[in-house]
Amino acid sequence: MKITVLMRAHRKLKCLARYRHVIEGNSKSLFDLVGRHFTEGEFLIGIYENVPGSAERCILITNRSLYLNRGEGWLRLPYEEMMSVDFQGGEKSLVVDHIEIRFRCGETTLIPVTGGDPTIGTRDTFSMLMFLEQVLGDLGRCRNH
Repeated sequence: MKITVLMRAHRKLKCLARYRHVIEGNSKSLFDLVGRHFTEGEFLIGIYENVPGSAERCILITNRSLYLNRGEGWLRLPYEEMMSVDFQGGEKSLVVDHIEIRFRCGETTLIPVTGGDPTIGTRDTFSMLMFLEQVLGDLGRCRNH
């Protein structure tokens, strides 16, 4: 059985307080915001709210890409073009609230992932990083077959 991005998101992100799984047909307003940028066959899986209750700096998760709301527009970050992901500066600590994505073209982008519960020592960056690492691993296996 092939593991999909939808399955990875459900397993790694569902427990995050700032992540909402988007039920098909229930995402019209988000689709209106960014849907025109989707590629053929791309669909919305969920949204991560860096600012709870707001689209400001939110991250849309689709089956093919992440979309980061930068205020002036959406930045599309296709999984296929990602080479690796790591914590900002490579440092694993409770103060790291960005993930660095390195692309095949040599560019890097930082995405904010600001949630978590510091009282019990968790950061959402850990779950988001694991999600992205697994998606990239799945893509690598697909490319090699």
